[in-house]
Amino acid sequence: AEGEPARPRFKLLDGFDLAANAKAPVYLIDEILEEDAHGIMGGASMTYKTFLALRMAYSVCTGEPFMGRRVYRQGKVLFIAGEGASGLSRRWKALQLKLGTVPAGQFFVYGEGVMLKDATAMQRLKECIEDLNPTLVIFDTFAALSGGVDENSPSEVGGALSHVRRACQAGGASSLIVHHFGKDETKGFRGASSFTNDVDFAYMVNRPGSNPNDRNACMVCHKMKDGDQFKPLHFKATAVPLGLLDQKGQEVYSLVAEQGEEQSNGADIESILEKGTHWQKALEALRICWNTQRDNLEIGGHTGKNPTVTWGDWINAANDIGVSNLSKQKTILDGKGLIECLSGNEYRPKT
Repeated sequence: AEGEPARPRFKLLDGFDLAANAKAPVYLIDEILEEDAHGIMGGASMTYKTFLALRMAYSVCTGEPFMGRRVYRQGKVLFIAGEGASGLSRRWKALQLKLGTVPAGQFFVYGEGVMLKDATAMQRLKECIEDLNPTLVIFDTFAALSGGVDENSPSEVGGALSHVRRACQAGGASSLIVHHFGKDETKGFRGASSFTNDVDFAYMVNRPGSNPNDRNACMVCHKMKDGDQFKPLHFKATAVPLGLLDQKGQEVYSLVAEQGEEQSNGADIESILEKGTHWQKALEALRICWNTQRDNLEIGGHTGKNPTVTWGDWINAANDIGVSNLSKQKTILDGKGLIECLSGNEYRPKT
């Protein structure tokens, strides 16, 4: 009608022009990570997720290959640490001692956390990213940064992921969120389907643990929006002395993720967890706990000390991978001679 403001019109793209302007994917890291890609990497506890994310950051900062994959675009990395920066400092020092120094002005950490559901906080992060102009932003972990997001709510998770995408796209950065698996690891990422539906890529990290004396692990591609899924990426966590002494005068260690070889024990995310019986899963849970204790002892400078696992820790780990009636499974394992039952209600797997 006369005098009324003109209605805004939708901006439409002609399909002919859209197809004519199609471009090949542009990778930051060959086959692994594209430009303007936003996704997630998840796994159970002690699968070296953060160490692998830091190794990726190191490669982007330096241009050095990531697990044998070429880095096409070197640039800055911003690491949002949900659990503080103190432990991160040792891990970053270990990387530089093992692989070489990263120049100043390439790797930045925000150690106070950013609440992903808070629009105001994410707007400030967006402005920070625009000023810094990083190539990659890593969020570790979703749970520590969520600000109370209901992980089982598709709308709440989707909203948080949208905040991340918008903030990073404003500065031309790709993003990687580190996340946890749920109690039943065969179901993958903990929480709503949005964790895989609303991202461009999804990686799963697994540590088979069939040999408790090694630190081999594997990252598999669960989703790659437009590209081909890469072959499983095998890596290992190597202990590195930091040249620091604790209060007892003992050497302090941290771990570095390095390229590994394919393991005959099947470092694939679906192996023992989907096909194993309850006693096999119970044994796997015990090995995961044993590995964790051993790593903590070595990092604390107690190399060579034989770790043990408490009944409570074993129960928690078993629950995480869907084992029922652990007492029954313990009896079976003991009868098969696969575990040691120690005094004080402590256990360890037999090698």
